[in-house]
Amino acid sequence: VCCCYHNESKISPTTSRMRDDLPSLTAGTVAFVTALRWYQGHKLGILQAELMRNLHQRYMPLPLWMLMQICLSFQFAAMIFLSFFQMIMGKAEVFDGVWMRKVYMEAQVVQFLETHEREGKDVRVIILAAGYDLLAFRLAKQYPNVQFIEIDHPATGEAKLSALRNLMEQQRENNRKSESTPLNSKDTESDAIWLPINLIFCHDKVGEDGCTIRQALEKNGLKVRDTEIPTAVVMEGLSPYLT
Repeated sequence: VCCCYHNESKISPTTSRMRDDLPSLTAGTVAFVTALRWYQGHKLGILQAELMRNLHQRYMPLPLWMLMQICLSFQFAAMIFLSFFQMIMGKAEVFDGVWMRKVYMEAQVVQFLETHEREGKDVRVIILAAGYDLLAFRLAKQYPNVQFIEIDHPATGEAKLSALRNLMEQQRENNRKSESTPLNSKDTESDAIWLPINLIFCHDKVGEDGCTIRQALEKNGLKVRDTEIPTAVVMEGLSPYLT
C-alpha cells in the first residue's frame, strides 16, 4: 500500500517538528473521532474507545481529554456531541471521512497480505506516524508470520504504549474479579488485549536533525535493507500534513 503525492506536495515547517514532551494532538483527535463509533457497535470503534479511555490525562489537553472520556463512556453523550457538532457546522462529514479512510486503508493492507500469503511470500507492513491507530495491533494477531512495524515520535509512542499497558492491566483485573478464563486461553485469545510478538514499535524523531526512516529503524535494531521482501507502507497519519 503506497500513498503517492505529486512532487509539489510538502510538509509545512510549522507542523513538521513536534515538541519533545507532547504527543501529537492530531493523532489524539483522529483516534477520538474513530472511537466515537463505539456506541454504534463497530468493533474497530469499540477497541479504539477502550484504548483512549485508558489514555492518561497528561498526554492530552484537559478539556479535550474530559470531553473524550465522557463521550467514550456514555452512549447518550456521544450522540449529543455528534448532533451538536452537526448543528453548529451544518454537517458531520468530517467524521465519516476519517472513518472511511481507516476502513479503506485496512482493506488495502488486508488485500496486500492475502495476495502475498497465497503466493507464499514473506512480507512486512510499516505504519508511518502510527499515532493511536490500532491497525497493526489488530492485524498482527491475524497474521502472526508477518512483521508489523510502527514508526512514530517518542512522545506519541510513549502515550500509546502507556494506554495499551493500562488496558491490558484493566483486562487482567477484570478477569481476576470474574474468575474468567486466563488471557492465554484459546477460547479468549482473539478478544484478549496482549501485544503480539510480531508487532515492533520504533519510536524516533524521523525527519528531525536529518534522521531518516532507515536510520530510525536501524537504530532500533531493525534491518530493512532486504528489498526482496514486499513491504506495505501506510502513511495515513501523515496525510493531514501534506498540502
